[in-house]
Amino acid sequence: MKKTFYILLIAVSLFSCKKTLLDTAPYDALASETMWSSDNLTDLGVNGVYNALRLGINTAAASGLELYQIDQFSLTGQNRGALSLMQGTITPGDGMFSSTWQNFYEGIVRANDAIMNIPLKSPSVATKKARLIAESKFLRAYFYFRLNQVFKGVPIYLEPFKISEATKARATEQEVWDQVIKDLTDCINEPNLPTKYAKGNAAFGRATKAAAYALRGKVYMYTQKW
Repeated sequence: MKKTFYILLIAVSLFSCKKTLLDTAPYDALASETMWSSDNLTDLGVNGVYNALRLGINTAAASGLELYQIDQFSLTGQNRGALSLMQGTITPGDGMFSSTWQNFYEGIVRANDAIMNIPLKSPSVATKKARLIAESKFLRAYFYFRLNQVFKGVPIYLEPFKISEATKARATEQEVWDQVIKDLTDCINEPNLPTKYAKGNAAFGRATKAAAYALRGKVYMYTQKW
């Protein structure tokens, strides 16, 4: 028995010295360093920012994370799920809060990655890069918009960051609104971002100037800038 144990111990020791024994790179994802290295990967990277809009969303039934869902907050008195929010028993650890925080910050991380790396690494033509950066800014603005609706002030990150670097203090509600307005104004001022897409256009449904105007108008209403 001891002999077998020593043989196993020696084998483990030998193989543990080989740094290439285990391939730790995932096969179903790309690192940020290579994500933006081709025109196709640039498209896929921005599509990933859009995909963050669906994080945590139940596509097969009513989603508890959608703020504008019919009867989500029992405004008509037809509360389907007897939400703890309406019963006054909700806590900060409730998924309505924690999932919203997690999902929208995931979207912000993706948007920041696109905004920083597309100009630096993407080989796409300049007009396309400008449009995709504007779309990413619109999405970042939307994520902060939603977070500010729920939390009334959150930490603002405008560059890619690691979990260990997520140490910023909470910004005020007004500071978050100001950042949302800035991103949306950048979108509106970007000449390569279309005002709208015609129905049937392959880009129909993507962010546009019209969407940026509409979302900025909501922020002005929240801040009473009539």
